[in-house]
Amino acid sequence: MPVMDGYEASQHIKQKISQKLFPAMTICAATAYAFNENIKKVYEAGMDEYLSKPLDVDKVRAMVDKYVKLI
Repeated sequence: MPVMDGYEASQHIKQKISQKLFPAMTICAATAYAFNENIKKVYEAGMDEYLSKPLDVDKVRAMVDKYVKLI
């Protein structure tokens, strides 16, 4: 992204937007870099989950089902 990366965007969304508008908002990272240090950055940025690329349709469906049921 030209202005901020996904980590910065997630922090902004979680800290400034979701608390006021959508407190139960879930952010899931889709990353090609599923190494421990990258996964740590995902959670430090406030993201709730991650999926590693290439994405698997069944894993995406399971992730969506997991969070849609919470609503």
